[in-house]
Amino acid sequence: MNTVLAESNNISITVRGNSLEEEFEYLKRTVRRMPFYLEHGYTVGLPKVDELRTVAIFKDVSQAFKLFKEKEYTADFFTAGVQQIEKLLPVVKSCFPKLLKLNKLWGFRLFSDYSVLLTKYGPGGSYDPKCGTVTMLVNKGGTFKRDKPEQTIIHEIVHMGVEDCIVKTYKLSHQEKERLVDLVVKTLFSDISPGYRVQSFGESRIDEYISSNSITTLPSVIEDYVRSFPR
Repeated sequence: MNTVLAESNNISITVRGNSLEEEFEYLKRTVRRMPFYLEHGYTVGLPKVDELRTVAIFKDVSQAFKLFKEKEYTADFFTAGVQQIEKLLPVVKSCFPKLLKLNKLWGFRLFSDYSVLLTKYGPGGSYDPKCGTVTMLVNKGGTFKRDKPEQTIIHEIVHMGVEDCIVKTYKLSHQEKERLVDLVVKTLFSDISPGYRVQSFGESRIDEYISSNSITTLPSVIEDYVRSFPR
């Protein structure tokens, strides 16, 4: 269901590190998705404990969880990263007026509340379009994959905004949706967070369709693109 908001200042964002249980579940998902990540050229954060890098150990969930709790998880690992992201949340929030316009123009999905969860694992950033959650890889000492980690949050918010109304509607491939989101972020928010780096593996045929003007009618633009390059 699309959430239509009257004002962008009604939107809130919170940040915290994953809990023990959340981090364990995210690790399981990451390890199981490693073939996908390798296929698409992602570099992925994995545990220091070698046994926890294998799918086999998760066949016995209780054993895996015990090892994870004793040898891998520490809540204070996330402290510096949380502090870093908290400082950058005003930059992220400054994107919402433009996204609110897209919400009104063609149904870009906005949530009233977003959560940023920090993790030691995964490809750098991921999203849950059901609840407005962004999960971000953080390194020791609070550093992130991008020099400007707010760009990862904005990227994932845009992913959630176009997931149903564009990506699923027009059956975009992984490479197409990543390129689309990269171009929207780079085009719309160059004034807010300049120097956005577009990922190398995206579908470049979509580039000519995306501009500051075309984003205001993005569903019809993507419909034209899909017509030119049938599924």
